[in-house]
Amino acid sequence: MDKIRSAENAAYTEAKAELTLGLTGVRDALSVLRAYYGGATSMLQAGADDSQPAKPILHSAATGAGSSIVGILEVVESDFAKNLAQEESEEADSQAEYDKATQENKVTNTMKSQDVVYKTLGEITSTRSHEERDQHVQQEHVRLTAANDLTAPRPQGGTAAVRL
Repeated sequence: MDKIRSAENAAYTEAKAELTLGLTGVRDALSVLRAYYGGATSMLQAGADDSQPAKPILHSAATGAGSSIVGILEVVESDFAKNLAQEESEEADSQAEYDKATQENKVTNTMKSQDVVYKTLGEITSTRSHEERDQHVQQEHVRLTAANDLTAPRPQGGTAAVRL
C-alpha cells in the first residue's frame, strides 16, 4: 500500500511540475501578446533613448489575428489551470484515503494485539483456576476420607484412636 501511494505521489509531483511550467509559459506568452496587440510599445522600444529611429507609420499590429491567437491561448491557459486543479484535488483525495486506511490498519493491529494479550491472560487465569480447582478437590477428598474413617465400623473389643 505504501509503494502504491508513493508511486501515485510521484506521478502527481511530476504532473504538477509539468502543468505549472506549462501554465507559467502560457501566461507569459499571453502577457507578451496582449502587450503587443494591445498597442503598448514593444519590449525593445520601452525605455529606449532618442537614438532609436521612429516607429514606421505603415506598421500596425494585426489585431484580428492577434485576438484569435490570444483567445486560443486563453483557452489553453484555462485547460492547464483546470487540469492542475483536478490533479491537486485527486492528490488530496488520494492522500486522505491513504491516511484513513493507515489509521484503520493501526487500530486493527492494536485491537488484534490486545486480543492476544487478553487471550493469553485468560489462559493463564484458566490454568490457575484449574489448578485451584484440582487443589480444592484434593482437599475435599482428604476431608471425605477422614470423615469416612470416622464413620467406619470399629473393631470389637477396643476403642480406636482417631487421628487427623
